[in-house]
Amino acid sequence: MPKSFSVTDLEREILNILWAEGQVTIRYLTDQIYDEPLDSNYATIQKTLDRMAAKELVTRKRIGRAHSFSATISRDEFIKANLQTLAENVCEGSLTPLISSMVNAKGLKKRDLEKLRDMINARLKKRK
Repeated sequence: MPKSFSVTDLEREILNILWAEGQVTIRYLTDQIYDEPLDSNYATIQKTLDRMAAKELVTRKRIGRAHSFSATISRDEFIKANLQTLAENVCEGSLTPLISSMVNAKGLKKRDLEKLRDMINARLKKRK
């Protein structure tokens, strides 16, 4: 089973930026997340990245005087690990109730349902 990742809202926001942008500096993250480039905001991002590195969610690379960071896990791996943990904790290990809840959720567009159908059909063909 993949490892589950517990993250704060700020850590999730940082991961979303890293997934979209790849490798970025602390200054870039600070500018993207906060309206004002205060030293305390920079320090908050730096400390959060230190915690994320300890959780093995990001890697640090020194480029000149700046440190840049990138995610060590893809968005898909992150989702898969956390959904599997949720399924084990809430649904006795079955993903079916989670998928059913998502399919029946309000706001799911027709193209989303079609994409899900196509993915299921492709998976069924692989199993034959």
